[in-house]
Amino acid sequence: YLANNNHQYYNKYKDERCQLTIKNSYMICLTNTIKPKILTKLDGNYFVCDFENKDYFWLNEIYCSK
Repeated sequence: YLANNNHQYYNKYKDERCQLTIKNSYMICLTNTIKPKILTKLDGNYFVCDFENKDYFWLNEIYCSK
């Protein structure tokens, strides 16, 4: 069951899966890819914390870098 604050994205051609859960002060994105397409739809700049891999970065740096 998905409530209104949960969104899923699946691209069968790229085997890309993403589940985005939106809370009041943060979002959780569970994905099988480094640059999920759903995050390109966000307006603004967000600080990303990847606790599992101990990686921290600004979202616009990963999408705007060449």
